[in-house]
Amino acid sequence: MSFDYEFVNEQGQVIHRPGLEYASWVTGWYPTPIGDGEGLRTIQSLSSPGQVSFVLPGGWHVLSNGRLIENKALGNFRQQTWSTDDALAWSYIAAPYTVSTITVGDVDVSMYMLKKDQKVVEEMASLIAKIIDLLEDKFGDYPFKTFGLAEIPDDTTDYFGASSEQGFIVAESKNFTNRFGLTLFSHEVGHAWWGNKFSCTGGGSSLCSEAMAQIGTILGTELIFGKQAMRDMMEVSEIDYTPYQSARGFFAMLRSGEAVPLSEVSGWHIHRLMYSKGMWFWQMLR
Repeated sequence: MSFDYEFVNEQGQVIHRPGLEYASWVTGWYPTPIGDGEGLRTIQSLSSPGQVSFVLPGGWHVLSNGRLIENKALGNFRQQTWSTDDALAWSYIAAPYTVSTITVGDVDVSMYMLKKDQKVVEEMASLIAKIIDLLEDKFGDYPFKTFGLAEIPDDTTDYFGASSEQGFIVAESKNFTNRFGLTLFSHEVGHAWWGNKFSCTGGGSSLCSEAMAQIGTILGTELIFGKQAMRDMMEVSEIDYTPYQSARGFFAMLRSGEAVPLSEVSGWHIHRLMYSKGMWFWQMLR
């Protein structure tokens, strides 16, 4: 099947900018069969195995789901094809990236950065590989065959600072330079298990998505910066990290009346509480 889609207006996770294209599965950007009685798009209804080919400007690279199996020149353009035997919900991001790929076990780990310094990109890929190796030890085998991390410019969108797809994540440029950017990446990598492989519904469901992914942050901080830095972050956060993701942040929310039972289902206040109270819940059990 071949198709074109036309960009009409911006949504939270479909972005069209000069030098950047991004579309997440959650926007339902590609055709899919709809069964009788199906309502909202779900990750299951939008998932399928197969291949997706992209035609790009010659200096661009695309990051998508599965493995890159073809990368060929087409005059001034480039065609890249991604393939998977697993049922995945398809997403992609494309830009003039510098790319580095290394292997952890049988998982390809790739860094897609806007910076043109190949050495820096390779160093970042090596650090992410260490985090994935650690989280595999704690959570089990990484659920996908590849992992990619793609940079977008700061303030591209006010919808997210980082976003997790099935097999890759997207994050703003500032997270590639500040000290605790790697711990944000640890959270998003954690979503490979908690949110993208396993998901829950009903009261307290975010305890096995956002709160469990936040344990990835704790583990990554401990790995890279040591136990004391991890404790400091859990208690009061850090200068260049989100302040409410700590015990101090939780008590601030408690004083302002934002603290509600974690058994509630949705709402941004639940997200914020999962990053603090939910994180502490799992850390205390750990």
